[in-house]
Amino acid sequence: MGSRQFLRYYVLATWGVTKLREDELYDWFVKNESKVGFAADPIAFVDRLQLALDAYLNFFSGKGRDGQPDPALESISLLAGGATRQHLVMLLAGRDLPAELFTELCVDVEALLFTYLITRQTNREFEVMFPEWAPELAGITTQADYEQFAERTLRKRRQELSSRFRREFQALNGQFLRQYQLRYILGKLTQAVDRSAYGATAQTSLWLSRYCDGSNVHIEHILPQSSDDVVRQEFGPDADNPEVLWSIGNLALVEKSINTSLGRKPFSYKRGIYPQSQFLLTRVIGQRPDIGNTAIDRAVSHMAPFESWTHKDVTQRAAWLADLACAVWSIPALDTEIIEAA
Repeated sequence: MGSRQFLRYYVLATWGVTKLREDELYDWFVKNESKVGFAADPIAFVDRLQLALDAYLNFFSGKGRDGQPDPALESISLLAGGATRQHLVMLLAGRDLPAELFTELCVDVEALLFTYLITRQTNREFEVMFPEWAPELAGITTQADYEQFAERTLRKRRQELSSRFRREFQALNGQFLRQYQLRYILGKLTQAVDRSAYGATAQTSLWLSRYCDGSNVHIEHILPQSSDDVVRQEFGPDADNPEVLWSIGNLALVEKSINTSLGRKPFSYKRGIYPQSQFLLTRVIGQRPDIGNTAIDRAVSHMAPFESWTHKDVTQRAAWLADLACAVWSIPALDTEIIEAA
């Protein structure tokens, strides 16, 4: 991660510049010395720059401005995976927000990044939007001001994409995602249900990295990737269809110890194993867990355990997970519909 990229993002976050290449940085600083102030007070300028750089490096690695682990920033980092960095403009602009507001900003930024991923929007839009929003964000000090800002910017854009989000998520094919993106999605869904049941501060479900740990948590294909005659007989047509195998409705997270016993067994066997998982979203495949009454719980409450596993069941679970996703990532137009339908 080069110093010129940091300087560019620092300029975008601080002065609302929307068009600036890295090779134009030196000329920009020279032409804008009066607003930057590096010549008038170089020591103060370097101090401000160092504080911003420290925050930038911490944010990039999923840590808070103080360098300590932070659940909200870890979640963004796992979604971005090092490939997406434009969100750092917003985090830099909001780095001096009160802690509660900064966490809210992280949640809103993450939700917008994910909405763009699912609806297949180009991230290049962030290069214009984020610098335009940054100067106002940097001046926010109160909850009321942040709410007004978020409704006009981050949340409004999510609202505009909400219908497409629901449709695209239900049709999601994990085969066309990067591995870290697929783990993030399954991890976030699974974590959200656990947090709503066990409490948002419970250590077992506080950190998304626990769910994205590929060495201890495996991605389970409910319909196995390699079917035998028994599996084909139970599932019916399309047992070897990659679109079915990689449908979001056919995927779940299971602990390594459980996955070894699942193997390529038919669903009639697997449905008795899933309730052994600690993950409520996996347990509900074979047994309804007893959970509470939050918005996310209500999104899960209509998920009934499956008696069989066919193409129709894969489609049904994909629809349920799309409902859950709208609650987890706070997709505005549909969150209300989920609550009312439950």
